[in-house]
Amino acid sequence: MRIKVILQKQYSKQACIVPRDYYYYLASIIYKKLEEGNPSFAQKLHNQGYSYNNNSFKLFSFSPLKNQTNAFTIYQDKIIFTDFPLSFTCSTLINEFSTAFIMGLFKNKQIIIEDKFSKTHLKVLEIVQEKEPEFSQTMKYKLESPVIVKSKNEQTNKTEFISPQHKDFTKIIIENLQKKYSAFALQNNIEIDQSIINNINIEILEKTQKSKKIMFKNFAQKNVNFRGYFFNFILTAPIEIQKIAYYAGIGKSNALGFGYLSIHIVKRFTNIP
Repeated sequence: MRIKVILQKQYSKQACIVPRDYYYYLASIIYKKLEEGNPSFAQKLHNQGYSYNNNSFKLFSFSPLKNQTNAFTIYQDKIIFTDFPLSFTCSTLINEFSTAFIMGLFKNKQIIIEDKFSKTHLKVLEIVQEKEPEFSQTMKYKLESPVIVKSKNEQTNKTEFISPQHKDFTKIIIENLQKKYSAFALQNNIEIDQSIINNINIEILEKTQKSKKIMFKNFAQKNVNFRGYFFNFILTAPIEIQKIAYYAGIGKSNALGFGYLSIHIVKRFTNIP
Protein backbone atom coordinates (compact mmCIF):
# COMPACT_ATOMS: atom_id res chain seq x y z
CA MET A 1 0.00 0.00 0.00
CA ARG A 2 1.06 3.58 -0.65
CA ILE A 3 -0.25 6.30 1.63
CA LYS A 4 0.07 9.92 0.51
CA VAL A 5 0.19 12.45 3.34
CA ILE A 6 -0.79 15.98 2.31
CA LEU A 7 0.53 18.72 4.60
CA GLN A 8 -0.29 22.37 5.16
CA LYS A 9 1.69 24.89 7.19
CA GLN A 10 0.47 25.33 10.76
CA TYR A 11 0.93 29.09 10.75
CA SER A 12 -0.07 31.31 7.83
CA LYS A 13 3.18 33.30 7.58
CA GLN A 14 5.44 30.30 7.98
CA ALA A 15 7.67 28.82 5.29
CA CYS A 16 8.75 25.21 5.56
CA ILE A 17 12.47 25.12 6.37
CA VAL A 18 14.04 21.67 6.59
CA PRO A 19 17.61 20.37 6.67
CA ARG A 20 18.93 19.85 3.15
CA ASP A 21 19.32 16.13 3.79
CA TYR A 22 16.11 15.68 5.77
CA TYR A 23 15.55 11.93 5.23
CA TYR A 24 16.46 11.05 8.83
CA TYR A 25 13.95 13.58 10.19
CA LEU A 26 11.15 12.30 7.96
CA ALA A 27 11.99 8.69 8.92
CA SER A 28 11.77 9.72 12.59
CA ILE A 29 8.33 11.22 12.00
CA ILE A 30 7.12 7.99 10.36
CA TYR A 31 8.32 5.91 13.32
CA LYS A 32 6.67 8.38 15.72
CA LYS A 33 3.34 8.05 13.92
CA LEU A 34 3.67 4.25 13.96
CA GLU A 35 4.29 4.41 17.71
CA GLU A 36 1.26 6.64 18.22
CA GLY A 37 -0.85 4.20 16.19
CA ASN A 38 0.52 0.88 17.52
CA PRO A 39 3.40 1.10 20.05
CA SER A 40 4.21 -2.63 20.15
CA PHE A 41 4.33 -2.92 16.36
CA ALA A 42 6.53 0.18 16.05
CA GLN A 43 8.99 -1.17 18.61
CA LYS A 44 9.15 -4.57 16.93
CA LEU A 45 9.67 -3.04 13.50
CA HIS A 46 12.39 -0.67 14.71
CA ASN A 47 14.29 -3.25 16.77
CA GLN A 48 13.81 -6.41 14.70
CA GLY A 49 12.19 -5.86 11.33
CA TYR A 50 11.64 -8.88 9.09
CA SER A 51 14.50 -11.33 8.82
CA TYR A 52 15.91 -13.81 6.35
CA ASN A 53 19.32 -15.50 6.79
CA ASN A 54 20.57 -12.93 9.32
CA ASN A 55 19.41 -10.04 7.13
CA SER A 56 16.78 -7.71 8.57
CA PHE A 57 14.45 -5.54 6.48
CA LYS A 58 11.82 -2.95 7.41
CA LEU A 59 9.92 -3.50 4.13
CA PHE A 60 8.88 0.12 3.71
CA SER A 61 10.16 3.18 1.92
CA PHE A 62 9.06 6.80 1.51
CA SER A 63 9.28 9.58 -1.03
CA PRO A 64 10.94 12.98 -0.75
CA LEU A 65 8.84 15.99 0.23
CA LYS A 66 7.10 17.56 -2.76
CA ASN A 67 4.77 20.38 -3.67
CA GLN A 68 2.61 20.80 -6.75
CA THR A 69 5.06 23.15 -8.46
CA ASN A 70 8.11 21.15 -7.39
CA ALA A 71 9.56 24.52 -6.37
CA PHE A 72 11.95 25.10 -3.48
CA THR A 73 14.99 27.17 -2.58
CA ILE A 74 18.28 25.81 -1.30
CA TYR A 75 20.05 28.12 1.14
CA GLN A 76 23.28 26.82 2.67
CA ASP A 77 22.32 23.54 4.35
CA LYS A 78 18.55 24.19 4.27
CA ILE A 79 15.68 23.64 1.86
CA ILE A 80 12.94 26.27 1.93
CA PHE A 81 9.46 25.40 0.65
CA THR A 82 7.11 28.36 0.19
CA ASP A 83 4.47 26.73 -2.02
CA PHE A 84 1.88 24.62 -0.22
CA PRO A 85 0.51 22.06 0.26
CA LEU A 86 3.47 19.71 0.66
CA SER A 87 3.21 15.94 0.51
CA PHE A 88 5.15 12.75 0.94
CA THR A 89 4.19 9.14 0.28
CA CYS A 90 4.88 6.21 2.59
CA SER A 91 5.05 2.83 0.86
CA THR A 92 4.88 -0.61 2.46
CA LEU A 93 4.12 -4.28 1.94
CA ILE A 94 2.90 -4.79 5.51
CA ASN A 95 -0.80 -4.27 6.27
CA GLU A 96 -0.12 -3.81 9.98
CA PHE A 97 2.26 -0.97 9.10
CA SER A 98 -0.39 0.82 7.02
CA THR A 99 -3.00 0.52 9.77
CA ALA A 100 -0.65 1.77 12.49
CA PHE A 101 0.61 4.67 10.36
CA ILE A 102 -2.88 5.87 9.44
CA MET A 103 -4.06 5.56 13.05
CA GLY A 104 -1.06 7.57 14.23
CA LEU A 105 -1.75 10.31 11.70
CA PHE A 106 -5.39 10.56 12.78
CA LYS A 107 -4.52 10.58 16.50
CA ASN A 108 -2.13 13.47 16.09
CA LYS A 109 -2.42 15.52 12.91
CA GLN A 110 0.61 17.66 13.67
CA ILE A 111 4.05 17.01 12.20
CA ILE A 112 7.15 18.84 13.40
CA ILE A 113 10.39 18.82 11.41
CA GLU A 114 13.20 20.25 13.48
CA ASP A 115 16.91 20.27 14.07
CA LYS A 116 19.12 22.52 16.20
CA PHE A 117 18.64 25.51 13.90
CA SER A 118 15.08 25.35 12.57
CA LYS A 119 11.63 24.09 13.49
CA THR A 120 8.67 23.75 11.14
CA HIS A 121 5.11 22.97 12.26
CA LEU A 122 2.89 21.26 9.69
CA LYS A 123 -0.63 19.87 9.95
CA VAL A 124 -2.03 16.85 8.15
CA LEU A 125 -4.56 18.10 5.62
CA GLU A 126 -5.48 14.81 3.96
CA ILE A 127 -4.49 11.14 3.92
CA VAL A 128 -4.89 9.36 0.58
CA GLN A 129 -4.51 5.67 -0.16
CA GLU A 130 -3.03 5.47 -3.65
CA LYS A 131 -4.48 3.02 -6.15
CA GLU A 132 -2.30 -0.02 -6.82
CA PRO A 133 -0.75 0.12 -10.29
CA GLU A 134 -1.17 -2.63 -12.84
CA PHE A 135 2.02 -4.70 -12.58
CA SER A 136 3.54 -6.71 -15.39
CA GLN A 137 6.69 -8.81 -15.69
CA THR A 138 8.51 -5.93 -17.38
CA MET A 139 8.29 -2.53 -15.68
CA LYS A 140 10.16 0.73 -16.15
CA TYR A 141 10.93 2.63 -12.96
CA LYS A 142 12.41 5.98 -11.95
CA LEU A 143 14.30 6.47 -8.70
CA GLU A 144 12.75 9.37 -6.78
CA SER A 145 15.41 9.09 -4.07
CA PRO A 146 18.97 7.81 -4.52
CA VAL A 147 19.67 4.09 -4.30
CA ILE A 148 22.40 2.96 -1.90
CA VAL A 149 24.53 -0.03 -2.90
CA LYS A 150 27.56 -1.28 -0.95
CA SER A 151 30.22 -3.87 -1.67
CA LYS A 152 33.37 -5.06 0.09
CA ASN A 153 36.59 -3.86 -1.53
CA GLU A 154 38.76 -6.94 -2.01
CA GLN A 155 41.99 -4.95 -1.63
CA THR A 156 41.15 -2.93 1.49
CA ASN A 157 38.59 -5.39 2.92
CA LYS A 158 36.34 -2.38 3.65
CA THR A 159 32.70 -1.97 2.64
CA GLU A 160 32.28 0.91 0.19
CA PHE A 161 29.52 2.66 -1.70
CA ILE A 162 29.61 1.59 -5.33
CA SER A 163 28.33 3.15 -8.55
CA PRO A 164 26.31 1.67 -11.43
CA GLN A 165 29.64 1.19 -13.26
CA HIS A 166 30.74 -1.44 -10.72
CA LYS A 167 30.56 -4.96 -12.11
CA ASP A 168 28.44 -6.21 -9.17
CA PHE A 169 26.07 -3.24 -8.89
CA THR A 170 22.93 -4.82 -10.39
CA LYS A 171 23.82 -8.23 -8.95
CA ILE A 172 23.77 -6.79 -5.42
CA ILE A 173 20.43 -5.06 -6.02
CA ILE A 174 18.96 -8.33 -7.31
CA GLU A 175 20.27 -10.27 -4.31
CA ASN A 176 18.72 -7.63 -2.04
CA LEU A 177 15.34 -8.06 -3.77
CA GLN A 178 15.61 -11.83 -3.40
CA LYS A 179 16.22 -11.53 0.34
CA LYS A 180 13.38 -9.03 0.79
CA TYR A 181 11.01 -11.37 -1.03
CA SER A 182 12.14 -14.27 1.16
CA ALA A 183 11.71 -12.22 4.37
CA PHE A 184 8.22 -11.16 3.27
CA ALA A 185 7.31 -14.76 2.36
CA LEU A 186 8.45 -16.07 5.74
CA GLN A 187 6.50 -13.34 7.54
CA ASN A 188 3.33 -14.34 5.69
CA ASN A 189 3.89 -18.14 5.85
CA ILE A 190 4.35 -18.31 2.08
CA GLU A 191 6.60 -21.00 0.64
CA ILE A 192 9.67 -19.41 -0.99
CA ASP A 193 9.44 -20.07 -4.72
CA GLN A 194 12.87 -20.47 -6.32
CA SER A 195 11.41 -19.85 -9.78
CA ILE A 196 10.49 -16.35 -8.58
CA ILE A 197 13.80 -15.34 -7.01
CA ASN A 198 15.91 -16.82 -9.81
CA ASN A 199 14.16 -14.92 -12.59
CA ILE A 200 15.18 -11.28 -12.10
CA ASN A 201 16.99 -8.92 -14.46
CA ILE A 202 17.77 -5.20 -14.18
CA GLU A 203 18.72 -2.98 -17.10
CA ILE A 204 19.96 0.47 -16.09
CA LEU A 205 19.31 3.21 -18.65
CA GLU A 206 22.74 4.83 -18.67
CA LYS A 207 21.77 8.31 -19.89
CA THR A 208 19.64 8.85 -16.77
CA GLN A 209 22.39 8.27 -14.17
CA LYS A 210 23.17 10.94 -11.58
CA SER A 211 25.01 10.68 -8.25
CA LYS A 212 24.29 12.42 -4.96
CA LYS A 213 26.21 12.69 -1.71
CA ILE A 214 24.03 12.77 1.40
CA MET A 215 25.03 13.66 4.94
CA PHE A 216 22.57 13.27 7.78
CA LYS A 217 22.19 12.05 11.33
CA ASN A 218 21.36 8.40 11.89
CA PHE A 219 19.20 7.06 14.73
CA ALA A 220 22.24 7.25 17.04
CA GLN A 221 22.48 11.00 16.26
CA LYS A 222 25.80 10.58 14.47
CA ASN A 223 26.63 12.20 11.14
CA VAL A 224 26.75 9.64 8.34
CA ASN A 225 27.82 10.20 4.73
CA PHE A 226 26.09 8.29 1.94
CA ARG A 227 26.73 8.16 -1.78
CA GLY A 228 23.66 7.24 -3.78
CA TYR A 229 22.57 7.21 -7.41
CA PHE A 230 19.51 8.22 -9.40
CA PHE A 231 18.62 6.48 -12.65
CA ASN A 232 15.78 4.98 -14.62
CA PHE A 233 15.78 1.23 -15.14
CA ILE A 234 13.82 -1.68 -16.53
CA LEU A 235 13.04 -4.52 -14.13
CA THR A 236 12.13 -7.85 -15.67
CA ALA A 237 10.83 -10.16 -12.95
CA PRO A 238 7.73 -11.96 -11.67
CA ILE A 239 4.91 -9.80 -10.27
CA GLU A 240 5.90 -10.73 -6.70
CA ILE A 241 9.32 -9.13 -7.17
CA GLN A 242 7.85 -6.09 -8.93
CA LYS A 243 5.73 -5.45 -5.83
CA ILE A 244 8.73 -5.87 -3.52
CA ALA A 245 10.68 -3.26 -5.51
CA TYR A 246 7.77 -0.84 -5.81
CA TYR A 247 6.54 -0.96 -2.23
CA ALA A 248 9.71 -1.70 -0.22
CA GLY A 249 12.28 0.07 -2.43
CA ILE A 250 15.55 -1.17 -3.90
CA GLY A 251 19.05 -1.21 -2.44
CA LYS A 252 19.88 -0.51 1.20
CA SER A 253 18.43 1.79 3.87
CA ASN A 254 14.93 2.10 2.37
CA ALA A 255 13.53 2.92 5.82
CA LEU A 256 15.75 6.04 5.75
CA GLY A 257 14.21 7.19 2.47
CA PHE A 258 16.58 5.65 -0.07
CA GLY A 259 15.65 3.63 -3.15
CA TYR A 260 12.05 4.87 -3.45
CA LEU A 261 10.57 4.22 -6.90
CA SER A 262 7.91 5.61 -9.17
CA ILE A 263 6.67 3.94 -12.31
CA HIS A 264 8.19 5.75 -15.25
CA ILE A 265 5.63 6.42 -17.95
CA VAL A 266 6.99 7.31 -21.36
CA LYS A 267 4.88 10.01 -22.94
CA ARG A 268 3.95 9.19 -26.49
CA PHE A 269 2.91 11.88 -28.91
CA THR A 270 0.78 11.38 -32.01
CA ASN A 271 1.57 13.42 -35.09
CA ILE A 272 -1.40 15.47 -36.17
CA PRO A 273 -1.73 15.54 -39.96
